Amino acid sequence: MRDLTRNILLSAAGILAAILLAELILAFFIPKHLFHTVEIASNHGFYRLSENPKLIYVPIPGSGFFNSYGHRGKDHSFEKASEKRIVFIGDSVAEGLGSQVGARFTDIIENLAGQKAEIINLGVCGYSFLQELEYLKYIGVRFSPDLIIWSLTFNDLLLHSAEMCRFQDKISAIDNNSFYHDYFFKYKSAFRNTVRKSNIWKYFRYALAKHSRIDFYASSNYMLKPEETEKLLKELKAIAAKRSFEILFVYLPVNTEEYAAQNETFKKQIAKEGFQLYDIDASLKRYPGRKTLFIGDPCHLSASGNTVVANLIYENLIENRLAK
Repeated sequence: MRDLTRNILLSAAGILAAILLAELILAFFIPKHLFHTVEIASNHGFYRLSENPKLIYVPIPGSGFFNSYGHRGKDHSFEKASEKRIVFIGDSVAEGLGSQVGARFTDIIENLAGQKAEIINLGVCGYSFLQELEYLKYIGVRFSPDLIIWSLTFNDLLLHSAEMCRFQDKISAIDNNSFYHDYFFKYKSAFRNTVRKSNIWKYFRYALAKHSRIDFYASSNYMLKPEETEKLLKELKAIAAKRSFEILFVYLPVNTEEYAAQNETFKKQIAKEGFQLYDIDASLKRYPGRKTLFIGDPCHLSASGNTVVANLIYENLIENRLAK
């Protein structure tokens, strides 16, 4: 009986050791072996599919009009060039879709700040709050910011973008199409989400993907739930405390009421976690030239809009901090 028990334990230990060894070996081949090179052209540069299921895609440094770290505007080293460094996080509104470099609200703020602070714009077209937080961890913290201004707009809780539609077109032509759906999909089961992080499971899914086709876009198109945003805000709070930087949330003006209820809930969550929130959209509700703030869509800013937003952010959030 003892020999049988001993043999069972040795077999179990051998199987476990083999699994762990396989996990370690396969780690050197992921994502290169599994991920095809999938790139798309966007408004100012190129994006590639990311191996990070939360990011989904990232800018390609040096492509199109992007600088050496994947953004419009001048390069900034990761080392600080001044005592204060302010980083803007956001989507295409922060990135400046429809505006030339130099005319975006972040560029105007840079001129107002002068030599008192470096202003770095890390906006990425199509990003949601989930992606923005992951992008902060991916590259934002490397700039050692003193202050992060999180630029929010009406659809930041929605994983949906023109960029993901373009990725769908590219991925649909790949034989292993359904692998990408499974890789980027968020399951309700916590156990299933944990298991699929295994390298062995990824290769298993990749092999099965050759025999099925599922819409990639459907996997990444959903609205973040309140319990998800609450968890993300707590994670952000912990990162800010560890890295010793301040975070200010700014709701930029929009020309739509879409997703208003979801954003009101999110604003309450932001306040509950102790973050400062400046709601420019609410403050400009009665602004006489409100419609002139936009280029004709629900959120992207015109020249007038960039100027108004820049002045409000600088006067209300930045000027006093730079004077200290």
